[in-house]
Amino acid sequence: MRDSPQSWPLSAPLAVPERFEEAHRLMLRAVEILDRDGFRDPPVAEPAAEFVARFIVRSFTKSLIEDLWKLYAQRESQAEPGTPERHSPSRARIDVQRLESHYSGGGDGAPLLLAAGAAIPALASLGQQVGAIDLNAR
Repeated sequence: MRDSPQSWPLSAPLAVPERFEEAHRLMLRAVEILDRDGFRDPPVAEPAAEFVARFIVRSFTKSLIEDLWKLYAQRESQAEPGTPERHSPSRARIDVQRLESHYSGGGDGAPLLLAAGAAIPALASLGQQVGAIDLNAR
């Protein structure tokens, strides 16, 4: 039977050290799937919606990888030297650091798309004010 979270020692760097490696592999697999498929087929199946969803997912994935690196570094530094509780987060931190460049975030495309989308009504309003566009005519 697995220990309940209430029985985990609060001062220990890892709650269940013998399951850390398995949890780490599962986390990295989940990050990979999120990065690869997290933005595909949004409910509104339009290319622009998928583009924005991709930006959001990739930005979140980058942030998640950075947070994992920090967490592993903190757990590593809290553990006694020479113990499995120190060795496991150390290897996991190196894994995440190696992958960090592959998760580079959403890029510049989505902010440009959103800025262009916001500019269209402003340009239409400006065009109407100068008389170039008659928005009341059909």
